[in-house]
Amino acid sequence: MEAFKKVKCKRCGVVKEGVYLPSYNLKLCLDCFQLFFENKTQKTIEKFKMFSKNDKIAVAISGGKDSTALAKSLKNLGYNIHLVHINCQIEEENYSKNCQETVEKFAEEENLPLTILDFKKEVEVDVKLAAKIASKEICALCGMVKRYLLNREAAEFDVLVTGHTLDDEAANLLSSLIFWREFLERQWPVLREEGPLKKKAKPFCLTFERETKLYCDILKLPYVKNPCPLRGGTYVFFKKIIQEVEREMPSSIIGFYKGFLKRKEKLGLTPRKENLMPCRNCGYLTVAEVCSFCRLKEKVKDYLASKSSMV
Repeated sequence: MEAFKKVKCKRCGVVKEGVYLPSYNLKLCLDCFQLFFENKTQKTIEKFKMFSKNDKIAVAISGGKDSTALAKSLKNLGYNIHLVHINCQIEEENYSKNCQETVEKFAEEENLPLTILDFKKEVEVDVKLAAKIASKEICALCGMVKRYLLNREAAEFDVLVTGHTLDDEAANLLSSLIFWREFLERQWPVLREEGPLKKKAKPFCLTFERETKLYCDILKLPYVKNPCPLRGGTYVFFKKIIQEVEREMPSSIIGFYKGFLKRKEKLGLTPRKENLMPCRNCGYLTVAEVCSFCRLKEKVKDYLASKSSMV
């Protein structure tokens, strides 16, 4: 937990325990920081027309600080939310076990409905073996499976929200710019609903990761402190770059991301109309005859069959 120091709060003018936010050159007491955090979340939701108080909202919650802060702030703001957690069955450091227990504790304390899904039950193998079978990075494969399962579970809701922060969005933007990936065309705080693909929103797209940690620590919310022991790849590399740039030049990253959002259409980076079709196995919209999730399940089935025949 971050150590808090005495500051003269810019908002209420009182000298008491608080925080300094270099990205805004702003000193706030702990009470005013909570208001600042929740007000910014509300303004982001309104700015990008993400959802309303009448909508049923599925919140993807991992047990980490970002998604926990998202769930708590949306609850405090009066939104109708339902938590969805995916246990990825990562045994190292008892990571997935700790994540699920933390989410369950949070849901109980906040009296929030919770749905828990099991990666291994859905795919038949754990995430490490699944990545090996599919010859993909663990993070990439895990992300694909999570997107599929979350979209499926969100079918009865109006919108699916995730705790992606400004750090995440800026890191993805930098990576896409360097490699000129098609992700640039789809990067936006809200993705509209298309057929069975639910509307998705990122209320923390203008919120730094450090702020979600402060929010959790100030409110004493339960969250898993350690990062996933299997994380790695390009995502982690670019996120470190983004955070180092922000440390050296405060406010530069929010300018970088907002600048992209402002100029995206002028740059001709509007989403192209893709020829999506229902997966022949599950009906999930995809660019191929069979979606990535079903292709993974087919590979796992073949792998397990070959192992069984060798016994």
